[in-house]
This record gives sequence, C-alpha cells and structure tokens, in this order.
Amino acid sequence: TTATYRWRLNYKPEILHFYWVVAHKDVKAFEWFVHLIADLQYELYRGREAGAVAPRNYCEINVYVTRAPKDAEIEPLRSKSAVDAKGALPRVFTADQLYTELQAPTAPSKGQVEAMADPRASNRFQDVWIWSGRPNWDAIFDKVAADRQHRDVGVCFCGTPAIGADLDRQCRKHSSTDHDCIFTLHKENF
Repeated sequence: TTATYRWRLNYKPEILHFYWVVAHKDVKAFEWFVHLIADLQYELYRGREAGAVAPRNYCEINVYVTRAPKDAEIEPLRSKSAVDAKGALPRVFTADQLYTELQAPTAPSKGQVEAMADPRASNRFQDVWIWSGRPNWDAIFDKVAADRQHRDVGVCFCGTPAIGADLDRQCRKHSSTDHDCIFTLHKENF
C-alpha cells in the first residue's frame, strides 16, 4: 500500500534493483515475464537514447535460477564484440536470448558482486543479470547500502514467507542510523 500511495502521488523511483528467484522447473511458466523484462529493457534503452530517461535512473534486474541442471551446455548468444571498447552495454537483446540463458544459466551466484564489475560478463543482458543458484542476500544488502544515493531503501517482496523472513532479517541487520541507511521491508506473502 505504501508503494501504491507513492506512485499515485507521481513518485517515480530513480533506482530499482529487482531480484527474481525462480526454480528451473518453473522457468517455462514465466515465458510471459521474460518477454516483459526484455520489453522493459528495450524501452529503457530507447528512452536513454532519446534523452527521455535521465542517466540517474537505473533498473537492474537479477534473476536467480535455482536447481538448474549442472550438465547443461549452452553456447554464448552474444559475441564479446557486442560490448564496445569503452565497456558500453550491449544495445539490444531478445526475449529468446534471455529465455535461453534462463534454461541453462552459466554464471554461479556465488561471487555475484565481484562478477558484476565485468562489463563483458556473459550472463549480462543490458541491465539484466542471470545467475545459477540462490542470491547471497548479505552481499547484496552490503552492496546496495554502500552504493545507495538516498537514506531510505525500500525492499518490496512478494513470495514465500521463508524468503520474507530472510529479507526482514537483512533489512534489520543492514539498517543503521549511524550510517544514515534505513532498509524498510514491504511484503506480500502467498
């Protein structure tokens, strides 16, 4: 309800970190969502190119595929030349490319924070990252706290109560009035 209230008052977040955890066996059921992510990233790209989306606005999406088969092999869909010499992001990717990577994710979620520093990472599709395994919430909260631009960080969650409890613990652990950083959990359990 807090998020809805702010959106109705024309509140527009500048920075969004979106984390989606999905079991490998359920990826097929979310093909529609993969298309939505690809469309969102394309529209953000077009908005940036046209000057309609400010550079300070950022939408990072991390998808964690759990229980992915270890023996799955996949050829990289994008050549390394898709990233130019300056390290700019690949311009466009398709929903099919994203879906294929979700079927056989190649990058382990362990060491995610370090891996994201590489602009040529094979699991990167513009501002979308595909990981094999579960998120390391502690490392993620540390990174968000260190890089934040505002005091308040909203954590919106929809999912199982077990993950909600983990996120609640992380919000309390990483909130600090001494460091002027407050994480607030907004959750919907199903």
